Amino acid sequence: MLPKSLATGFCGGAQLMDILTIGRFIRERATLLLLDHWITKKMQLESVLTKLGLSRGVKRALSDDDLHTFTMYISMYNEKNPDNKVSLLETNCTLWRRCSGERADHRKDGP
Repeated sequence: MLPKSLATGFCGGAQLMDILTIGRFIRERATLLLLDHWITKKMQLESVLTKLGLSRGVKRALSDDDLHTFTMYISMYNEKNPDNKVSLLETNCTLWRRCSGERADHRKDGP
C-alpha cells in the first residue's frame, strides 16, 4: 500500500524511482566526503570504528550496515598511506578483542 501511495503522490513510479536514485547517489557521495574528511584529519581507526558504532561488539558490528563504510575507510586510508597500510581483519580483531576484554573485566568485577 505504501509503494502505491508514494507512486501516486509522485505522479507515477518513474518519478519516484528517479527521486530514490538521486537519494542513493547523495548518500553515497556524502559517505565518501565524510571518509575523506576523517582521513584528512588523520583520525585514528579506533575513533572511526566508534563513530560508526562498530565498537559495540562483534555480533552487532558484523550485521551493521556501517561495516561496509568502515571497509571503504580502510581502503581509502591504505590508498592515501601506502607506506602505512592496515589490515581490515587485523584492525577489527584487535579492537573487538579489546572490547570483549573490557566486557569480561566488568563481569569479573560484578556480583
